[in-house]
Amino acid sequence: MVIRFKDERLLRDCNERRRAVKRWGPECADLVFLRLQQFRAAANLEQLALLPQLRLHMLDGGRTLRFSVWLKRGSGLRIVFVPGQNPVRLRPDGGVDLPKVDQVIVLAIEDYHD
Repeated sequence: MVIRFKDERLLRDCNERRRAVKRWGPECADLVFLRLQQFRAAANLEQLALLPQLRLHMLDGGRTLRFSVWLKRGSGLRIVFVPGQNPVRLRPDGGVDLPKVDQVIVLAIEDYHD
């Protein structure tokens, strides 16, 4: 899967270990790199959904078409992203057609429950 980032700062934070450790700490930085490797290895979102440790889910409320995955169980940090296709392909029931999503845009790595 192709990964893009919402801005240059997030791109650098997710690709430079020193910056990632400074921003999220060593353990979470390692998990960010691991999760992004899992994204790259997957052909589409449906494959990511098969990894139970990610807990891939669509966000509700005013966060239209946004998804997140856990960094680790018990941690509030999540990778928040949207499908990179425009327009996003939907199923007849209105849900996102996960097998058709082969690129994402990472918006944030945050605890959105705070």
